Amino acid sequence: MTGYKTSSSFSHFAVLKNSDKYIQQCFIYEREDGKRGLVFVTVIDGSSFKIEVKGE
Repeated sequence: MTGYKTSSSFSHFAVLKNSDKYIQQCFIYEREDGKRGLVFVTVIDGSSFKIEVKGE
């Protein structure tokens, strides 16, 4: 896991890989009010992605 966190930031956090068919990128963000969240980007196929957002 790599990345950084500052006010109003959005940075790469981790790559989650369960198999060759399932690869998920994780990003962390922090808003100006200090609340944080995660954005998960899952590769569906070569040109499609699924995006999930979880935040405070």
